[in-house]
Amino acid sequence: MTLALALIVTVSNGQASIENFLGSAVQDPELDLYTNQLDYLSKGHYRLAPIRQIELRTQNNELGSGERQYGLRISPSNPWEVKKNNLVFNSQQIVLSLQKELTFKALLEKRYQLVLDLIFLNEMRTIWKAAMQNTENRISVLERQKVSSSFDPEEFLELKLEQMEEQTDIESFEFKIAQKKEDIRRAQTTTTLQTGSDWTYEILISLPQLKHLVDSLKNTSMFSTRLAYRRGKILLAEHEYALQKNNINLGFFQTEYMPYRLLDESKRPLGISMGINIPLFNPNKGNMAERKLDILEAQSEFTLEKQIAEEEVKTLLDILANSLDRHQKLEMIIKPYNETNTFGTVNNLTQNNPLIKLKLNAQIFKLKKRQLELKNEIYQSYIKLLSTIDLLNQKPLINYLHNQLLPIQAAL
Repeated sequence: MTLALALIVTVSNGQASIENFLGSAVQDPELDLYTNQLDYLSKGHYRLAPIRQIELRTQNNELGSGERQYGLRISPSNPWEVKKNNLVFNSQQIVLSLQKELTFKALLEKRYQLVLDLIFLNEMRTIWKAAMQNTENRISVLERQKVSSSFDPEEFLELKLEQMEEQTDIESFEFKIAQKKEDIRRAQTTTTLQTGSDWTYEILISLPQLKHLVDSLKNTSMFSTRLAYRRGKILLAEHEYALQKNNINLGFFQTEYMPYRLLDESKRPLGISMGINIPLFNPNKGNMAERKLDILEAQSEFTLEKQIAEEEVKTLLDILANSLDRHQKLEMIIKPYNETNTFGTVNNLTQNNPLIKLKLNAQIFKLKKRQLELKNEIYQSYIKLLSTIDLLNQKPLINYLHNQLLPIQAAL
């Protein structure tokens, strides 16, 4: 799948920090295991020698007679076994490469999620602080009205309790933000630490842009590393089965030296013998049965994985469409109350009663919190979709969160 991206941009260090953090997935230590295994196999240590076995043999034809003879027996490797062994480890390298790619994709997706989590927590904390300030303003107004007949002690008490809850919630956000920053610090592989303090929704891809990008993917042929990995497991199991089937000793070739014949000029001291195994019964039936079960299991896992992948894509597209629609409806509800003339009309209708405006603000903050939760759900589902269809880890790497889809300066 190819997505046309023509982007040559210059960004500040603050904006580029997300790309640096995402790019750190390339050097994650979890990838070292697969890198080391692939390096080892690339040197061909698994290749079988052309000779299976060499024996030095001796025998005495007649005990005590001194008619001793010596032999050098060579058992050649089975050429079919050599070929199947090579196929097994070639398949193993393919499977390891796909495992490495799947691990890399998971590491990259985790970093995307950390970025989104931190931005969401920062933005939510800001809204909670504004909501708490609004609550404090309401409390101040009511305190000034204590001597008035309109003073409502129950409302005052409810607001004081709400203020305490909001303070507790803000402290909880502070703790979660500190934890998330620590997670980001631990996930990095460079000495230049990105704290994410300047990461905001403003530099992220806008929701209209996001919707347009997702719509462009609906009818696109999608490649899945997960399915390729399952196919690789089937092929590996088939080659292992074939290896066990051909793991048979063909026989031997032997040269013989009989020194006692030197006494008889009519006989030569050298001789040759050979043997060929006739495999009427394969001794590896048990191992072959185990490998056959592995084939059946791998085939079943591939079928299930394909079904799950297709369902995941469909589910994520439905979730995105639904969340985008709900977010837009909330935006239409909130937008009029952000306009100056609307507040002016409210003030006129309520005779400039500050409590009415503050109560209205409190309701708006509740809507904004829900809207922010929806926005987070949208971005999280968006990244999950890109990961499921393998666009997230497609080379060259792109920061699909940035509003300009910046390239990630990292290479595998």
